[in-house]
Amino acid sequence: MPNFNLSSKLNNIGSFYRNRKKPRSQSININPCANVVDADSPSIDGAMFFLSSSNGLCGNLSFGKKSILFEFGRDLGESHSANSSIPLDPTEPKCPIKEEPVRNSYAIDFLNIGDIYAEQSTDHLSITIFCQNFKHVKISLKQSEIASAIIDKIKTISFDNMVQSNVESRICLWEYLYQNYPYRQNSDWVEQEKWYISNFKIRLTNFNEIGTCNSLPDTIIVPRDLQDHMLDRLASLSVGNRVPLITFLYRKSSHMIVRCSSFREQNLQDLVPRSTITPLRELSIDAIFAELNDIEKQYSRLRKHCFAVTKQSDHLSTANQENEHESKFWSKCSHWLYALSKVLRFVTTLVNIVKHEATAALTESNDNRWNCVLSSLVQIVLDPHRRTVAGFESLLSKEWIYLSGYKSRSPGSNRVRQVNHLPNSTFFILFLDCVHQLIAQNPRSFEFTTIYLISLVDMQFTTDSFKREAAKRFEVNKAHSLICNPLYTGSRGSTTADSDEPQINAHITQIRFFYLLFFRHIKSDTLKFLPAESVLWNEALRRSLV
Repeated sequence: MPNFNLSSKLNNIGSFYRNRKKPRSQSININPCANVVDADSPSIDGAMFFLSSSNGLCGNLSFGKKSILFEFGRDLGESHSANSSIPLDPTEPKCPIKEEPVRNSYAIDFLNIGDIYAEQSTDHLSITIFCQNFKHVKISLKQSEIASAIIDKIKTISFDNMVQSNVESRICLWEYLYQNYPYRQNSDWVEQEKWYISNFKIRLTNFNEIGTCNSLPDTIIVPRDLQDHMLDRLASLSVGNRVPLITFLYRKSSHMIVRCSSFREQNLQDLVPRSTITPLRELSIDAIFAELNDIEKQYSRLRKHCFAVTKQSDHLSTANQENEHESKFWSKCSHWLYALSKVLRFVTTLVNIVKHEATAALTESNDNRWNCVLSSLVQIVLDPHRRTVAGFESLLSKEWIYLSGYKSRSPGSNRVRQVNHLPNSTFFILFLDCVHQLIAQNPRSFEFTTIYLISLVDMQFTTDSFKREAAKRFEVNKAHSLICNPLYTGSRGSTTADSDEPQINAHITQIRFFYLLFFRHIKSDTLKFLPAESVLWNEALRRSLV
């Protein structure tokens, strides 16, 4: 990686920021003098910074430990964006699919960087950063030694290594859920779940208080006849010292969903007395989804071709974009749609098992990927509360954080520590896409729209230190009219909402591409809203809410 002192070049580049605060290390000050070619494509002598289809901004580009930061002056911001000097109203909901006017700074988190595409012309060097949340940012610099060094630095930073090595990084989404929907103690389970209290088949246990399993909370729910000494034995025989735990009880049949990691050379049914969980259907998830084990490769392919369409959209007309999309895109990304179809077909099977046949025991090697997806989706179908915002968020906290080992205690200590692995981002987006399919097929069954799912994706790729202000901003945004579903027929805010069970059509011809997320920065006339969301979007435009 080249070692260069950018601050020593200030005098050669421009004087606009000369009287401003000293730039950060490894940063460059940009000459703001603009040489506009046309109204839509400003060519700036120094830098051109694009957010979506906005006009260029020029300012100070710097590199921190966790992000690339672009900063520009208040006066300059006012010249490019109307009302940019007006501070954001913290009580005004912000639409997650509509960019707010940039006010003085914009950060690109290293975790959010997906692919990087560099190009050069006679006068300029530019680099396009395609983000994990399917946004993209373009930075253009006038040809110079400094510009080449900056482009090379962005291209050669090992983003994955920087994120992995920074053990203090905390993802805003998981921190928000961890703090607001706890599953640590008996009282937390009582408050969040409420379904176990009077049932004779299950019990709370604090067997993990001594730290037998670092990836489980102190308190879990298990079958009533499964005593603590039996749990200790099961922990010693399982991968990761995890034990079978109950994550959902279907009231009408008293059948349950049990999550557990795989056992060494034995099955769960061979290790527990038959009377403990009866009737029981043990399902080896690793075997059932063996053909989808390369799901991360398929997601990488999907992201690559979405970015390719986004890149082409800078040069093609809307009609050409559509033709290009139809002719090539589906064949390249059909594996992702097939994966969605297979997951939903299996969820339908699980729903029928839990409703009519037996308790379903989901056995997965480490109990933290497919089990999170499947258990969450079954609960969304069978429990109306999980189709409200509060119920959905508590579900994410339970399945993806507390029962999957996002955080845990050090053995024999009350000190909470960060576990090496985070909830897998590919599986989480797969899960959100499955929820998107359910919302598309059952628009009256959910309190929230698919636009709310996009706000979760954005929070998943932000690793800035968790702050109370970020949580407040997220809470405010959930009140946006594009997130609250006006067609919802259940009881908002109720934990006992009574609504029809969502129907699942898992045939591949009924799987809808998540245009609003995957093509979020292609011009809005090519975005494909769901029918109900189209009405919301047009109304929001009429009322100037976006």
